[in-house]
Amino acid sequence: MRLLAWTFAAFAVLALVVAGLGVYAVTSYSVGTRTAEFGVRMALGATPFDVTRLVLVGGLATIMTGVVLGAVGAIGAGRLLQNLLFGIGPLDPASMATAVVFIGAAAAVATLLPARRAAPVDPLTALRE
Repeated sequence: MRLLAWTFAAFAVLALVVAGLGVYAVTSYSVGTRTAEFGVRMALGATPFDVTRLVLVGGLATIMTGVVLGAVGAIGAGRLLQNLLFGIGPLDPASMATAVVFIGAAAAVATLLPARRAAPVDPLTALRE
């Protein structure tokens, strides 16, 4: 039984890493395609903080949508897998909150890295591209 628990924990950590890498890749691609936009914003007076905030707000809105939809899906899956759960209910608030916090934190860090990379864009270089 412990081996099974460790196996599930290992797969959960692996899923968290893959999800974080996916969010990072999508956000990084989005930032890369919007370099000219960030250059124009910087040329018109935006600060690096404004550009970072723009990327973070867009990324976090997407993350929150995914977390809400994932929680709804987890509730549905918990009801379907209720017979396989031992010692815990399908709607355990502590488990749900822990999952939301870990996934949200990993996605926020994965969004913060490309957002910080977008901040010091040189307007002239961005506009030339």
